[in-house]
Amino acid sequence: MSNECAGNSVISLTITHYPLPILIFCHKTFRAILGNVTEINTLLRDYLNYLEIEKNRSPRTRENYERYLAAFMRQSRIKTASDITPEAVTNFRIALARPALSRVEGRGALKKSTQSYYVIALRNFLKYLAK
Repeated sequence: MSNECAGNSVISLTITHYPLPILIFCHKTFRAILGNVTEINTLLRDYLNYLEIEKNRSPRTRENYERYLAAFMRQSRIKTASDITPEAVTNFRIALARPALSRVEGRGALKKSTQSYYVIALRNFLKYLAK
């Protein structure tokens, strides 16, 4: 069930790891980037809430991970978890490093340290999915 609440979508769903329904507040930018709710969107929202609630990460960390992972999903055209392949990850890492291919942030190649943030977020998301 979706409602509009002060410009943000509010989606009620049950996370598979938890028996009780919870409310999730989606950022407008996330919905604009990924569009309609798909399997991967649901998994990503579950993961971002897991980070903030269970792992006690700051809201800023959650926002950064959301941006990094949304860039991967957009660049690789990921719709389901099975779309995440070693080839998709490799191509994304190449796109981060090469200015001619990089459209990840709308500019040229990213610094190595920034590339690492993207890779760390992706690695942690994949670990979460493997559980």
